Amino acid sequence: MSTGRSLRVVLDTSPLIVLSKLGLLKEGIELFEEVEIPTGVLKEVMRNRAR
Repeated sequence: MSTGRSLRVVLDTSPLIVLSKLGLLKEGIELFEEVEIPTGVLKEVMRNRAR
């Protein structure tokens, strides 16, 4: 089903953490043509990962 528009998403911390814990991060990201992860979100996820 194509709408002729590109599917774009901006991910926040919570979805990244949940998808990662479920082992579905790659699959979740692959659902979209464009994925943006703001720098602050990436830093927070990496900080939480180090714990």
